[in-house]
Amino acid sequence: MKKKVLIVGSKVHDVGYRLLGVERADELTIEKMEVKNTKIDGKEAVLILLEDERGKIVEFISRVERETPEFSEVEKVKVED
Repeated sequence: MKKKVLIVGSKVHDVGYRLLGVERADELTIEKMEVKNTKIDGKEAVLILLEDERGKIVEFISRVERETPEFSEVEKVKVED
């Protein structure tokens, strides 16, 4: 299964989202994962690309939605195929 996760907000860069993504992927032994900072419609965004079995990806997404870095300001978390 492949998924794209976008975390969008006024402050999602330089607050620890990339590290959080890498740590959660390591904990769940996600097979393939890429994470990078980007911008979408002028807003900060963190792009995470995942590939592994469905259960691991669902758990990863759940954790990233619940566990936000302390100084982040998130407007939405969008998940796409």
